[in-house]
Amino acid sequence: DASYIRLKTISLSYKLPDHILNTVECSIILRGQNLFTITGYDGFDPESGYINTIPPLSVMTTGIQLNF
Repeated sequence: DASYIRLKTISLSYKLPDHILNTVECSIILRGQNLFTITGYDGFDPESGYINTIPPLSVMTTGIQLNF
């Protein structure tokens, strides 16, 4: 049984209130890809169907966006 649940992509953003930085608009960004997989499959990656296939890498990206 190669059924699975995978959190593929998530993106979060937070805009700082205007009174903190009067002249600049600032947002903090956090993105994630392939964060976790829930499965009973014995191999590495249930999506590929092969036991020895390497699963997709987990990637976390952070950033700050400034608008003047």
